[in-house]
Order: sequence, then C-alpha cells, then structure tokens
Amino acid sequence: MGFTLIKGHFAAVGFQPDGDSVKFKATNPNLFKKLTTDQGKQGIVKLNKNGLAQLRIEGIDALETHYLAGTQTHQHWNLADAARHHLLNHLGFTGVQWGKAGKEITGVNQDNLPGYILTKKVDNNQYGRPVAFVFKGTTPLKDGADVFLDVTLLKKSLNYEMMKAGHAYPMYYKNLYYDLRNALTAALKEARQARRGVWSADVTNKGVTINTAANGQDVAMFPKLFRRLMEHINKNKKPISTFADFLEKQNERLFVLGKFHEVNFGDIVEVKNKKLRLTEKPENLIFMPK
Repeated sequence: MGFTLIKGHFAAVGFQPDGDSVKFKATNPNLFKKLTTDQGKQGIVKLNKNGLAQLRIEGIDALETHYLAGTQTHQHWNLADAARHHLLNHLGFTGVQWGKAGKEITGVNQDNLPGYILTKKVDNNQYGRPVAFVFKGTTPLKDGADVFLDVTLLKKSLNYEMMKAGHAYPMYYKNLYYDLRNALTAALKEARQARRGVWSADVTNKGVTINTAANGQDVAMFPKLFRRLMEHINKNKKPISTFADFLEKQNERLFVLGKFHEVNFGDIVEVKNKKLRLTEKPENLIFMPK
C-alpha cells in the first residue's frame, strides 16, 4: 500500500476550513508530480499564489459550513462548527479568531504548523486536490518516501481522529483499501454508539421532512445527500418530489457492501411525503470515482 510522504505545513489565516478540508504547503511541491488521477493520468495539483494546495481528506465527509448551491448554505451549524474546531485543534491551531461572518479565519496564535500527508492520487484535474491521509507534527521519514500505510499508522491520522470523535461521516471510494476502510468504520461505530458529534442528531437513515432549503440546513445528515438536495431545491428551484429523478440523471454509481451489483445513488434515497432518508447506512456505501 505505498503512499508518497510529503512534508510541509498547514495554514489557517485567510482561509475557510471546515471539518474535512485544510490548506497545505509542501516543502517540495515537485513531489506532487508523483500523483495520478483515478484514470491513470498525470495528476495536476492546483496551488494558490502562495503555493498552498487544498487537501481532500480521504475517507471522511464533514457537515458543510459554507456550501454554494445557488446561494451559500450550511448544515446543522453547531455540529458543523464543532467539526472544524476539532480539526483545527487537532492540528495544533490555538487562539483562532474568525471574521464577522464566522467563516474566514483572521488570526491564530501560530500559523503555518508542521505536518505531512500520505497520498497517491489527485481527486481529478478539475479540482486538483491531493487525496490525503493527514498527520500533524514531524516525522523522521524522508520527504518523498514510499510509505506502507497500515492500521497502526492510520490511527495517528487526522482522518481517523475526525471519525472517532464523531465529527465526520464516512465517504468511501473504491480505491480505499478494505483494512483501512474497516478501521475507519470501527471508529465510526464507536462514535455512533457513544452519540458523539453528528451521531447525537443524525437523521440520515431515520429520515426528515424537508419543506424548504432553509429547513434542510437545520439537520445533520450524510453530507453528499445534503449537497445534492441543495443543488436540486435551492439552486435548481425544484420540488423535493422530483429529487429522485434528479439523482437518477446525475448517475453517481456506487456499491452497497453485501450486495453484488452497482447501483445509482438515487436507488438508495427514499422520498415519501416530503420525508427524505437514505435506505442504507453511509459506511456501507463505496462510491465509484468519476
């Protein structure tokens, strides 16, 4: 399970992190050239003017704090806010100050904190985000080293920490190795049993009645489901009664663990009398990359 180790630092000031994203500046950005897309093409990591990349943290999906779908929306605010604070605290950011809108960080006690990532893929060349396992601090391993990622090392990652703390849902793609996926799922189940974080209020499988886009912002649900819902009823201004048709046309493919055929995301979404729910648990879903 060889991953490329890339050393660098995490930055906070001037950015709008949530519970599954952070800015990272590689000490040697040439190492990004080792990454590929899921289609086997050369990966192109997009860097801002200061050389920072936006990371896609592998295996997790946190509640949205600022999702643009027609207008900017968010999910259950207290839980989404708790997730981003937990991420920042874990990486070592203290004294975090927010702008008036509460979205952009305007100050911290110390910025540009050391860390490193293990990565091998770019999500796609449109977004240009390294798909990464994220680690705080330093490591004696050589920058650019090929690293075997086992469960012991996984448990030191931010990815695992966010899942165990209940601040993230699972977001599994087919290229995530099964032993790493199983370890993340075990952490999720522990958090759910203890009703930590999102699991104190999650309605993904129970269901929730959605009357308006604003109503959809009040709840904690599987973030991918929320994003598609906002695209449909907030951006496209369509009723929830036609949401299933919208998902069918999106043609997002996935496997459900224990079943032997590929399905459409819409096949596991149920809408009855404006009540929306996912018919399968999020940890049982393995999405196909586009």
